[in-house]
Amino acid sequence: ESNEIENDQLTTKSNSKEDKKDNFKSQNRLNLLEQRILQGDDEFLIFKIIDELDDYELNDLKEEISFLKKHSYYEIKSIDFLKDEFKKTSNLMFDKIPSSNDGIINNIFVWASRSLHLRPINVGNPETPQEKISTIETALKNHDLKLALSVFDGLPNEMQTVARPWYYQAQNRLNFDIAVARIIYYLKDK
Repeated sequence: ESNEIENDQLTTKSNSKEDKKDNFKSQNRLNLLEQRILQGDDEFLIFKIIDELDDYELNDLKEEISFLKKHSYYEIKSIDFLKDEFKKTSNLMFDKIPSSNDGIINNIFVWASRSLHLRPINVGNPETPQEKISTIETALKNHDLKLALSVFDGLPNEMQTVARPWYYQAQNRLNFDIAVARIIYYLKDK
């Protein structure tokens, strides 16, 4: 499957819009390319698609293309990298969980969370920092960066500070995914 796509006519240059359409704009082909790019199989395959666009298409997609070209290969981390990195970072974040005035039982739970890095399971609406970290981990496991970043924004500042490098990498990845999705959607819609 991988060789078929790479050996396909994707990189073949053509001056005719109709030839370009035949090269890479079929719905099935775009679906397959989108899946490969967004799942991390070949994230930078999008640049081969961009090389095939005509001036009109390039102008319509200039914001997305500009973002993609500004970020080098090394700046966009894979979702698997982000999951692993958050797992490491979350241990440091647990050390920064603030104590609360909700009584001795809650303080024991905070202490246990800090010491043992305990995480609640199956949290619906996360309220405590521990629940938020668990929700972020679940979101990353499900490839939902938007949810992970949204929940991250609700963590106490002390915990966010420890994880800022991860946050910026995750935000870049989300922006990359959004730009790719917009390009693919634009081409599908034509």
